[in-house]
Amino acid sequence: MSIEYTVALFEVGDYFAFLKRVDQLLALSIHDNLFSIDGDDIYQELLFRKACSLHNIVDYHGADHVFSELIRIDVNNKTYKQSYYKNKVSQLRYLGQKVRTTIILLLMLTGIMIGIELLIVLPFFPEYSGKMEWIRNGLFISAVGGILLQELTIRFRAVKNIKKLSNKA
Repeated sequence: MSIEYTVALFEVGDYFAFLKRVDQLLALSIHDNLFSIDGDDIYQELLFRKACSLHNIVDYHGADHVFSELIRIDVNNKTYKQSYYKNKVSQLRYLGQKVRTTIILLLMLTGIMIGIELLIVLPFFPEYSGKMEWIRNGLFISAVGGILLQELTIRFRAVKNIKKLSNKA
């Protein structure tokens, strides 16, 4: 009954209440040798839901640890690997906020440059419009390149971590 209640907490999205109860149930399942309920491995099921809950409350480090342990338990489970990948991508994006801030500033600076070009340079200093265009395009290309580079780096590192975990298990 307690397991059903705890799973229901997860299903309705009350992740904090679920996390308060799940560790006790995990210990209980080990202590009482509960392996499966309704054909499901209750220990892995609770661990998976715990990792998903940690991910949903933005505790990426904790979710990373639990997902990595699940992959070590069952190396061939695609759901665990996909969830680990999703968590790792979210974690790396969260850690890369300074880069995203810089990219947003470059995009804003591009907009400011367009405004300056339209309001000041073109009407009063048309001879500088070519230089302004180069600067504006350079800023914009740098911002777009930064977005692409960051996203590719994040995804490459996530895949690399999954492969490393799969080889260790």
